[in-house]
Amino acid sequence: MAIATLASQTLILFVVRRWEWLTDGAGYLDMRAFTLLGVEFGGPLFEVQWYAVLLVAASLAVLAARNLFRTNLGRSFMAVRDHDIAAAAMGVNVTRTKVMAFAVSSGFVGLAGALTAHYNSTVSWERFTLEESILYLAMIIVGGLGSVAGSVYGAAFLILLPLLLLELSRVLHNAVPLLTEHFPALELGAFGLVIVLFLIFEPRGLDRIWQRMKDYVRYWPFRY
Repeated sequence: MAIATLASQTLILFVVRRWEWLTDGAGYLDMRAFTLLGVEFGGPLFEVQWYAVLLVAASLAVLAARNLFRTNLGRSFMAVRDHDIAAAAMGVNVTRTKVMAFAVSSGFVGLAGALTAHYNSTVSWERFTLEESILYLAMIIVGGLGSVAGSVYGAAFLILLPLLLLELSRVLHNAVPLLTEHFPALELGAFGLVIVLFLIFEPRGLDRIWQRMKDYVRYWPFRY
């Protein structure tokens, strides 16, 4: 499935770059100004307006995902995730469940893509490369597989990581000038190192670390 996903992304990029009938040969699409409840987004409050919209959209998406796991469909997702053979033995339609998982995830991704298109005012294939897909996968790994909260933690962590590294390189510019000169390599190296460290030492990601911290505070001074 991983190889098929990789192949489909390559094929989609190949087709989209040649969609001259859709893009008029420009290679991108221009979006109309975003309006909400009759208010057109723009001007000096553009970033503030979009922050509010994205915050509400993200909150609703997290709420919907968390409540999904309380339904029969969500329980079948967890059963297939943990052990598909055991789930099939209990009467879960594994094929249907996997297709539904793809459909639900596509709905979330479609919403995110629509918001991204309106925020950037353009839709271009250059923003949806293999590197972008690897970044999203890394967010899930670092945040915690099978965790809604982990998706939020992982996204925040990997978005803030380059900014923290950039600030660190500025602070240590005089002491270690190589950090600034080779910052792109440092960023890629740190990105890969974070993924490897999480896979080795904490495969369940930041969500598990947060749970351990809460358990420690809850049961302190006892060990368990």
